[in-house]
Amino acid sequence: MSAVTIDDRPSTVRRLQIRPAGDCEPRPLTTEEVHVRYAQAARSGLRLGAEPRYVQGSLAVSFEEDERPDPDFGPQRTTRDCLPDPGWFAQQLIARVLECVTGARPPRQLQRHLAPEPLRLLTERHVVALRRGGAKLAPPRIRRVHVCEPGDGIAEISAVVLLEGRVRALALRLEGTDGRWVVSDVLFG
Repeated sequence: MSAVTIDDRPSTVRRLQIRPAGDCEPRPLTTEEVHVRYAQAARSGLRLGAEPRYVQGSLAVSFEEDERPDPDFGPQRTTRDCLPDPGWFAQQLIARVLECVTGARPPRQLQRHLAPEPLRLLTERHVVALRRGGAKLAPPRIRRVHVCEPGDGIAEISAVVLLEGRVRALALRLEGTDGRWVVSDVLFG
């Protein structure tokens, strides 16, 4: 040990000792011990069964998807004051969506901001664009964007875009989820 002075106060410095952690699991039971325990349980009337079974150190886990998300750990609704400006966000997102539709950007890059159904739709259009290949026309352009906020944490976006030489409509519904905008629905016109 050595003495160290910090702010004119003497203190001692000790070396850190690393020790192995103790065994927290009980030792495995032998087959004979399992039979003895089940025989004792059968005599006391706690368990009546034809064949003794014993499971040690197991955890029941269900891998089936639940239709209803967990209210505490599932997606949490976010209010408008905790979200960025929907107009600015929509401009950025629409530009990326148009890149996906033309095959220039993989849709998985937008996965964080897309619900499952819009992601599936965008992926289908992306695959079609890749199969089509060929010479690309003029790059997509956003002509106008209109934002409507019908409720707290909800924004409906309509846009007029120039896509592959044609003027088209694009509509998005944004919902505030987990502190960000998430596209819950998308329509191409």
